[in-house]
Amino acid sequence: MKKVLYMPFDMRQPTAMSAQFEYGDLKGGQNKNQLTIDHDLAKGHDARQVWYDGKRNSFLAGMHDGQLYIRGHGMPGENMIEGGRGGEKVRFDVVVDRIVKSGLPKTFSGKIKCYNCHSSESIDPTGSISPRISETNGECFAQLMADEMYSRGYKKCTYHGYAGSIDSLPKDGSSGVHKYVRTVVKGKQVESGRVSEARTQFTPNVVPKKKSLLAGLFK
Repeated sequence: MKKVLYMPFDMRQPTAMSAQFEYGDLKGGQNKNQLTIDHDLAKGHDARQVWYDGKRNSFLAGMHDGQLYIRGHGMPGENMIEGGRGGEKVRFDVVVDRIVKSGLPKTFSGKIKCYNCHSSESIDPTGSISPRISETNGECFAQLMADEMYSRGYKKCTYHGYAGSIDSLPKDGSSGVHKYVRTVVKGKQVESGRVSEARTQFTPNVVPKKKSLLAGLFK
């Protein structure tokens, strides 16, 4: 199974250093992507990372199924993700622009996973957090991505988001080496289930096409 960790942060910008330090292979960095890839390769998955650079990526362009993980930090109800702490903040529509430019075919029929903390969480009018509630300026990132990608012609794939603070890479826990959801209890982060249990599939909101006045005259 093909699996891509997609980094939608512009490698040509100075702010890319933050993403590279956290996810890339900079000396002294955290190397989160490669550690995740090594874990997947050990399980027999064809995993790799793709960084946006404004060019078509041949591997991404050849994907017709598999899984595309969109990486970056997120918060409930935010319409953008961040490339490392203090790094570039990229809106959902720009993320889609960059996926298109990177070459993902519209025939892709796999899974697009917004692998960002709180990507399935919106903010309701009272300010509390509630999954799958759409509010103005508070709709969850995963729903925004699903709507935008569907409107661009990506109609064969499925879209997924996550609730809670999720591990960036596999870690040892109660069920073995996996990625877990973390909850703060008395000032400490504690495990609260596997990330797969916090995943939600999103159905794109389809906006009906407006009929032209001319078309109506010739009914």
